[in-house]
Amino acid sequence: MLFWREKLRDPGWLVPVLALTLACAALFAGETWIAQSRSQAMVSAAADQSRLLSSVESKVDGVGRSIELALGSIDQSIGRSGSESPLQDAMIAGISSRLRLVSDGMIALRLIDVDGGVYFYPYPEHPPRVNVRDREYFRLGLASAPGTLFFGVPIRSRLTGRWGLPLIRRLENRHEGIALACAVLDMESLSRFVGQVEPGHGDVVTLTRVDGTVLGRWPDSGSGAAIGHRSDLAPSGERLNSVRHGVFIQMISPMDGRRKLVSYATLERYSVVVTVSTPLAEILAATERTALLIRGGVAAFIVFELLALAAVWRLLQRLHRRESRLADVVREKTASMALLSQRTIDLEATRESLERLSITDPLTGLYNRRHFIDMVERTLAVAQREGQPLTLLYLDIDYFKHVNDNYGHVAGDVTLQVLAGVMRGGLRPGDDLARIGGEEFAILLPDAGIHQAQAVAERVRSEVEAKVVATGEGDVSVTISIGGAVASACDTPTSLLKRADSALYQAKQQGRNRVVFSADC
Repeated sequence: MLFWREKLRDPGWLVPVLALTLACAALFAGETWIAQSRSQAMVSAAADQSRLLSSVESKVDGVGRSIELALGSIDQSIGRSGSESPLQDAMIAGISSRLRLVSDGMIALRLIDVDGGVYFYPYPEHPPRVNVRDREYFRLGLASAPGTLFFGVPIRSRLTGRWGLPLIRRLENRHEGIALACAVLDMESLSRFVGQVEPGHGDVVTLTRVDGTVLGRWPDSGSGAAIGHRSDLAPSGERLNSVRHGVFIQMISPMDGRRKLVSYATLERYSVVVTVSTPLAEILAATERTALLIRGGVAAFIVFELLALAAVWRLLQRLHRRESRLADVVREKTASMALLSQRTIDLEATRESLERLSITDPLTGLYNRRHFIDMVERTLAVAQREGQPLTLLYLDIDYFKHVNDNYGHVAGDVTLQVLAGVMRGGLRPGDDLARIGGEEFAILLPDAGIHQAQAVAERVRSEVEAKVVATGEGDVSVTISIGGAVASACDTPTSLLKRADSALYQAKQQGRNRVVFSADC
């Protein structure tokens, strides 16, 4: 024990401890900077992916909507054509021509009958004999609901040898056995179309069905081996079609086996997912190149700090003796400040609670009568000084005694609480509502003349009349009578309150459940 006491009294032992601490701190700072740089690089890459994804999503959605409109128009045209053959329908031919024109030849129209026979548009004089019964999109199209639109797996044309991406609609109207309308997007043209958004270096844009089938990948690796195959691009525990947009790190890409940052957006309209992926190695390349320099700088800093510690060893001895006294003072002051701060907080909370209790009604939480009278005095003075309109409403629940007599006072309290909320909901921002008696309420409407006040009063009256209050003793429905007074230059707070009360009395005398305004003073 004596040995350790002597050691603790000698500040020399702090030198190696401080040296180790500074070394660890420097290493931590360097690694933290590297980690933050990596994080910033990931955030920047995610933002770039988001912009690129938004552009691609917009382009794909725009093409899809154009095709959807065209195929829907064809469906309607077939339904209206009667006995005329769809293959000779001038409207369908026009739609096909416009579709090819606006897409710069990227989109070609096809009609397919129930046996898989393909009809090309415009319909040639000697059409080639092509049958697509073996195609996936034909089988899915016949099995889908009428009016359904979906992407099929890319196909290689048996006539031209070119790859195309089919977008198929099951027709609601059939004629001469034609069951499907198909728009084929030329994959080479589509690749140029997607390339217009200018993907960054290393970015790969992929179009995938929600079942994981790859429909397109740009820029294409050249082999096209991934097209038509299924690939689960979702992170563990998350399906791409369950969240509209998202970003995740793909540990191993099924396309090329590399770790990637992937952003995706689901186009629910066509049951496809657009993804933008970038290899992590390319995102972090710049950060990794500077990591060695940072670690070298950290090592130099540690050496410099060790030399500085040797120079200040004597200063540490003096600091050790003063540290104990300073720590005691700091602890004492901190405890005193904490106690004072807590007492201040408690006093402020007590003051706010007392102030709130002094101005509010405990049952409804509305302002009480005393506070409301104060508000009337202040608001009336301002309104008269600045020439602004002001209206005071008195409200009384009709035959409220019957509620207490028939259902009990507990049900009566519940009714008052519910109706207070209904009244508050019918007011404008800035209007003040108070409970000034048992079943009596008052509303102060700043900057409200006769017309605005009548609208507010009638709205509150009708909403209360329509409200059915569920209590433990049964459902309660009541009405209210409202008396109003618009402030004049000759009014005092007392006269304004008296005129509103007089108008309320008139509303009751005239049969209740109505709004009556008093004449000027």
